[in-house]
Amino acid sequence: PNFRAKTISIAYAATNLGLGLSGVLIAGLTYKDFNSLFCFFSVLLCVCSIYLCCKRDPIVQSQDQALRVVEANQEPSKENATLLYIVLGSLFLIGLIIAQLSTTYPIYIEKSFPSLGNRSISYLYLLDTVLIVIFQAPLTHLTSQMNKLVILGVGALLMGLGMLILSFSVTFLIAIFSCVVWTTGEMLFMSNAQCICYEVGPQRKKGRSMVVFQSTYALSIVLGPMMGGLVFQYMGGETLWYISLVIGATCFISCLFYSDYV
Repeated sequence: PNFRAKTISIAYAATNLGLGLSGVLIAGLTYKDFNSLFCFFSVLLCVCSIYLCCKRDPIVQSQDQALRVVEANQEPSKENATLLYIVLGSLFLIGLIIAQLSTTYPIYIEKSFPSLGNRSISYLYLLDTVLIVIFQAPLTHLTSQMNKLVILGVGALLMGLGMLILSFSVTFLIAIFSCVVWTTGEMLFMSNAQCICYEVGPQRKKGRSMVVFQSTYALSIVLGPMMGGLVFQYMGGETLWYISLVIGATCFISCLFYSDYV
């Protein structure tokens, strides 16, 4: 399980590294035609897909044969089902906060620091990516022996707290500190949430657990901008960040209450 958690964290860090590099690459090609960039990535994806389809890994094959010994319709225990509901519920709520990063968060930062303009949000996005790439794997290793559900709850609380700190951002340094707190919570939450969802799923239905995980996250990302936008427009950004703290604290208390199930 610890190896699985570390693998998930490395994959998450690699994803953020790709997002960061793509932003830099696109920014550097703004004065050129994008057709060459699209063609390059299309060819690269096709080559990678063909390679993965043709590659036959003996380790994966042996693992698949071993799993056939397990009963195909194995149902999760009551504790595992409860854990799954807690994680998915927390994922949905935290996804509502994450959705603000692409909607209300940039607006609030630009209004708070008009002298920096668009650079303010660019600096914070870059900081978020750099922190995840550098510290995601070490942080996962550091917490690998701890209760995953408790760490997940701590991550949710830090994400909510990071948003609340924005309300006191009288200087850009406080906004940077908010980003550090937020990103630390993100690293703790996302990797552990995905790992727990995989581990508590039925032995022969791990893929279905991941589908439910991604669907829940996608639903929150779809609803988050609309809900956050309404709060931001009629109640202000400060109210939205306080609500984020309430969400994070709720997830933390729920995870702490059911931590014995892990």
